[in-house]
Amino acid sequence: MARLNHPWPQLEKDGDVRILLQSIPEGPAYAMAWNATGSDFFLAVESASTVAEAAAKAKATRDRAAAQGFDALRAALVNRARCHAVGQFRAGA
Repeated sequence: MARLNHPWPQLEKDGDVRILLQSIPEGPAYAMAWNATGSDFFLAVESASTVAEAAAKAKATRDRAAAQGFDALRAALVNRARCHAVGQFRAGA
């Protein structure tokens, strides 16, 4: 990061959630939020114009995923993949 003249990432804690922040000079900021405890691991990555906005978005996305739970997210993903596959099949017919 130093070779690219980027600042070092920052690590924040918000309860059991860890948030890694990275600002890019003259560019967007990125944040990754994940839970440090629990049986299921949820990770969210977001970008925004400031590190504060990116951090808030990443934490909110991670929190929504954790609130839904792993099984519900997996079921939604499988359903989306099925719908996409059907759409691809129909489009190619």
